[in-house]
Amino acid sequence: MFTAGDRSGLHRDSALYQRIGSTGSDGGTLGHFPGDESFVISVGQSISVTGRAFGKTTVLAVHGERVYLGSGDSYEVVVYTPDGALRRVIRKRHKALDVTPEDVKAYEKNRLEELADENWKRVTRLFAEKMDYPKTMPAYSHMLTDASGNLWVNEYRRPTEEQPSWTLFDAEGRLLGMIETPKRVALLEVGADFILGRWTDEANIEHIGVFPLVKPASR
Repeated sequence: MFTAGDRSGLHRDSALYQRIGSTGSDGGTLGHFPGDESFVISVGQSISVTGRAFGKTTVLAVHGERVYLGSGDSYEVVVYTPDGALRRVIRKRHKALDVTPEDVKAYEKNRLEELADENWKRVTRLFAEKMDYPKTMPAYSHMLTDASGNLWVNEYRRPTEEQPSWTLFDAEGRLLGMIETPKRVALLEVGADFILGRWTDEANIEHIGVFPLVKPASR
């Protein structure tokens, strides 16, 4: 939580992850983990907060008794049991993408194009002027699990790149390979032989569709 007393600049608070049963019962605590990076502008008693451009975010996915959690600090995903016990660590050799001036311009352009309200555009420009941009981008943006228990990790891409690319690991953390999914389609579910996705067309109409899935051969 941010207050007017917080200083302007980069912040990353911790987040508490808890389990809630299907009936709403308290299932216990998984633990405290880093939250998302935020950027704060504080002037007098006024405070404005936004997510850091190309900032680190903590992502989570669950399958059965496995809880996958990645903080974005490196290409590392930690696997826990539901009661918070460490099960394994999944790593992949990775070279982080540098944040270039072209990336910054494309990021700011995309943000402004998403907004119709002139007041929000003004605030967005203010954040863009003062933003503390990182030198490199995170390793991945989010992840999910499929019906077979494999972990899908979405590789982070530049704001000008439209092609999503995913790295797949099996339930034991072994690398299976990489796969590309349709452009501009957000994955909602991955089955044994299909993916369910959502996208918005040029008329700003949202669609849901099912696509056939061909996975890479196991190594």
